[in-house]
Amino acid sequence: MPFKIDKLIQRKIVSNKPFAHKYLDSVLKWAPFASIFVFDALGCKMKNSFKRRVMLACLSEGIQAAITESLKKNIHEFRPQPSLSSQSFPSGHTATSFAGAEILRTELKTSHPVLAWSGYTVAVAAAVLRLYDNKHWFSDVTAGAAIGIISTQIAVALFDKLKRNKFNGQEDKQLVD
Repeated sequence: MPFKIDKLIQRKIVSNKPFAHKYLDSVLKWAPFASIFVFDALGCKMKNSFKRRVMLACLSEGIQAAITESLKKNIHEFRPQPSLSSQSFPSGHTATSFAGAEILRTELKTSHPVLAWSGYTVAVAAAVLRLYDNKHWFSDVTAGAAIGIISTQIAVALFDKLKRNKFNGQEDKQLVD
């Protein structure tokens, strides 16, 4: 059941639609992930290697999708638009775009701080479009954003732990020899 704030925000957004679009939110969903590789191709210094960025993106998206789909199937929240779909909570589009934005931030935060946050601008736009299209409630996109960010942070922590364990294992092996 949507919260009062969900209904209030939805009414304000849906009552005033200044422009029409068809698939912009689906394009913006993947834009932060794509920009990780576009900025690399443009010569921006990234924190991790190409291979690690690909693995990080896959792991982050896998964690995000597992959490999001589990919640959608168990919560059964109806979408605000007239729909029979009961898989509104949380927003998968928003979760995906925020996961990509968080990877972009971690990759560029030291070398290009302004670009590092650009993914969040796109992710917010994707979330707003989900509201604008009457596909989600405000709580859906808020939860999606949190899930996307947390999924990436979990993926980064797993990779860092794996990297430390691998390094410690090699160091220990060298000490034995």
